[in-house]
Amino acid sequence: MSNPTFSTGDLTRKAGARISKFHLVKEDGDNTVIYNDAGTFPFGVITESAAPDEGREEDYLAHGLPELIRVGTSQRVVNIDTNGTIAAGADVYAAADGKVSASGSVKVGIADRATAGTLTRVHLFHPSALVGASGGAEGN
Repeated sequence: MSNPTFSTGDLTRKAGARISKFHLVKEDGDNTVIYNDAGTFPFGVITESAAPDEGREEDYLAHGLPELIRVGTSQRVVNIDTNGTIAAGADVYAAADGKVSASGSVKVGIADRATAGTLTRVHLFHPSALVGASGGAEGN
Protein backbone atom coordinates (compact mmCIF):
# COMPACT_ATOMS: atom_id res chain seq x y z
CA MET A 1 0.00 0.00 0.00
CA SER A 2 1.27 3.44 -0.88
CA ASN A 3 1.23 6.35 1.53
CA PRO A 4 0.90 9.96 0.35
CA THR A 5 4.07 12.01 0.48
CA PHE A 6 2.14 15.28 0.90
CA SER A 7 -1.44 16.11 1.80
CA THR A 8 -1.92 19.76 2.78
CA GLY A 9 0.02 22.95 3.23
CA ASP A 10 2.40 25.02 1.17
CA LEU A 11 4.83 24.00 -1.55
CA THR A 12 8.01 25.88 -2.41
CA ARG A 13 8.58 27.13 -5.95
CA LYS A 14 10.90 29.61 -7.68
CA ALA A 15 9.50 32.81 -9.12
CA GLY A 16 9.51 32.69 -12.93
CA ALA A 17 8.85 36.45 -13.06
CA ARG A 18 8.41 39.27 -10.56
CA ILE A 19 5.17 38.47 -8.69
CA SER A 20 3.39 40.42 -5.97
CA LYS A 21 1.68 39.06 -2.88
CA PHE A 22 -2.02 38.15 -2.80
CA HIS A 23 -2.22 36.67 -6.31
CA LEU A 24 -3.11 33.33 -7.88
CA VAL A 25 -0.23 31.60 -9.66
CA LYS A 26 0.28 28.79 -12.14
CA GLU A 27 3.31 26.63 -12.85
CA ASP A 28 5.49 27.78 -15.73
CA GLY A 29 7.69 24.71 -16.03
CA ASP A 30 10.84 23.69 -14.18
CA ASN A 31 9.22 24.34 -10.75
CA THR A 32 8.66 28.06 -11.38
CA VAL A 33 5.43 30.03 -10.93
CA ILE A 34 3.99 33.08 -12.66
CA TYR A 35 0.66 34.93 -12.45
CA ASN A 36 -2.35 32.80 -13.30
CA ASP A 37 -4.68 33.79 -16.16
CA ALA A 38 -8.47 33.81 -16.44
CA GLY A 39 -8.73 30.53 -18.35
CA THR A 40 -6.54 28.32 -16.17
CA PHE A 41 -7.28 26.68 -12.83
CA PRO A 42 -4.54 28.04 -10.52
CA PHE A 43 -1.75 25.97 -9.02
CA GLY A 44 -2.13 27.99 -5.81
CA VAL A 45 -1.98 31.37 -4.12
CA ILE A 46 0.93 33.45 -2.84
CA THR A 47 0.86 35.83 0.12
CA GLU A 48 4.39 37.17 -0.33
CA SER A 49 6.20 38.85 -3.22
CA ALA A 50 9.10 37.22 -5.08
CA ALA A 51 11.34 37.71 -8.10
CA PRO A 52 13.73 35.49 -10.06
CA ASP A 53 17.41 35.46 -9.24
CA GLU A 54 19.08 37.92 -11.58
CA GLY A 55 22.35 36.00 -11.66
CA ARG A 56 23.97 37.35 -8.52
CA GLU A 57 27.54 36.31 -7.92
CA GLU A 58 28.35 33.77 -5.22
CA ASP A 59 28.75 35.27 -1.73
CA TYR A 60 26.92 38.43 -2.84
CA LEU A 61 24.58 39.76 -0.15
CA ALA A 62 21.79 41.98 -1.40
CA HIS A 63 18.45 42.85 0.09
CA GLY A 64 15.55 42.35 -2.25
CA LEU A 65 12.77 39.95 -3.06
CA PRO A 66 13.41 36.26 -2.49
CA GLU A 67 13.55 33.87 -5.44
CA LEU A 68 11.82 31.04 -3.58
CA ILE A 69 8.20 31.47 -2.52
CA ARG A 70 5.61 29.50 -0.57
CA VAL A 71 2.61 28.58 -2.71
CA GLY A 72 -0.61 27.70 -0.87
CA THR A 73 -2.08 24.74 -2.72
CA SER A 74 -4.76 23.59 -0.29
CA GLN A 75 -8.18 24.87 0.71
CA ARG A 76 -7.80 28.10 2.73
CA VAL A 77 -9.22 31.57 3.37
CA VAL A 78 -6.90 34.28 2.05
CA ASN A 79 -6.93 37.82 0.66
CA ILE A 80 -6.53 37.99 -3.14
CA ASP A 81 -6.13 41.03 -5.40
CA THR A 82 -9.43 41.74 -7.17
CA ASN A 83 -10.66 43.05 -10.52
CA GLY A 84 -13.71 45.04 -9.37
CA THR A 85 -16.07 44.38 -6.47
CA ILE A 86 -17.15 40.99 -5.18
CA ALA A 87 -19.99 40.59 -2.66
CA ALA A 88 -19.71 38.34 0.40
CA GLY A 89 -20.90 34.82 -0.40
CA ALA A 90 -20.50 35.22 -4.17
CA ASP A 91 -18.64 32.74 -6.35
CA VAL A 92 -15.11 33.91 -7.18
CA TYR A 93 -13.44 33.33 -10.54
CA ALA A 94 -9.84 33.44 -11.81
CA ALA A 95 -9.03 36.65 -13.68
CA ALA A 96 -6.03 37.97 -15.63
CA ASP A 97 -2.74 38.77 -13.89
CA GLY A 98 -3.39 36.40 -10.98
CA LYS A 99 -6.39 38.37 -9.73
CA VAL A 100 -9.96 37.24 -9.04
CA SER A 101 -13.30 38.61 -10.21
CA ALA A 102 -17.06 38.20 -9.73
CA SER A 103 -17.47 36.57 -13.17
CA GLY A 104 -15.51 34.31 -15.44
CA SER A 105 -15.18 30.71 -16.55
CA VAL A 106 -12.89 29.17 -13.89
CA LYS A 107 -14.35 29.15 -10.37
CA VAL A 108 -11.77 29.18 -7.58
CA GLY A 109 -13.80 29.74 -4.42
CA ILE A 110 -16.37 31.78 -2.50
CA ALA A 111 -15.98 35.33 -1.19
CA ASP A 112 -15.75 35.14 2.59
CA ARG A 113 -16.06 38.94 2.83
CA ALA A 114 -16.90 41.69 0.38
CA THR A 115 -14.09 43.50 -1.41
CA ALA A 116 -12.22 46.00 0.78
CA GLY A 117 -9.99 48.30 -1.23
CA THR A 118 -8.40 46.06 -3.87
CA LEU A 119 -8.52 42.81 -1.89
CA THR A 120 -11.27 40.24 -1.44
CA ARG A 121 -11.07 37.62 1.30
CA VAL A 122 -11.72 34.33 -0.52
CA HIS A 123 -12.42 30.82 0.73
CA LEU A 124 -10.14 29.45 -1.95
CA PHE A 125 -10.85 26.10 -3.63
CA HIS A 126 -14.11 25.78 -1.66
CA PRO A 127 -15.70 22.46 -2.72
CA SER A 128 -19.21 23.86 -3.20
CA ALA A 129 -17.90 26.53 -5.59
CA LEU A 130 -16.10 23.95 -7.71
CA VAL A 131 -19.10 21.71 -8.37
CA GLY A 132 -20.61 22.48 -11.78
CA ALA A 133 -24.07 21.82 -13.15
CA SER A 134 -22.93 18.34 -14.22
CA GLY A 135 -22.03 17.50 -10.61
CA GLY A 136 -18.31 17.20 -11.31
CA ALA A 137 -15.43 19.46 -10.38
CA GLU A 138 -14.64 22.24 -12.83
CA GLY A 139 -11.16 23.10 -13.96
CA ASN A 140 -9.78 19.56 -13.63
